[in-house]
Amino acid sequence: MDDIKTRLKDFLKATRMTREELARRSGVKKSQIDKWLSKVPIPASRVKFFELIMKDCGYTAPEAPAEIRVRIHPSQWEKFKSEAELHGLTVNEWTVSVLDAHASIPCRRR
Repeated sequence: MDDIKTRLKDFLKATRMTREELARRSGVKKSQIDKWLSKVPIPASRVKFFELIMKDCGYTAPEAPAEIRVRIHPSQWEKFKSEAELHGLTVNEWTVSVLDAHASIPCRRR
């Protein structure tokens, strides 16, 4: 799914606007909105129009979470995986909790 379709779906959900209302504001039928949000590409002229509607409604898309990539040895991976499972977490959840815990440790500034 392309970015505008994702943003439109998020916008509709966040604002509780129906597809019928979006269609009315856009001057098209609801069936056209349904097609655009499923498989038919949205024309560039409509993309700009939808962006204006979202802006006029005060909608700003939430920021995507930052991503951190770290190279680790397979033995480290197994150790992290075991620790995560011990706590009933995925490796990603466990890593985030460990980083959060370490971020709150006071340190001396130079």
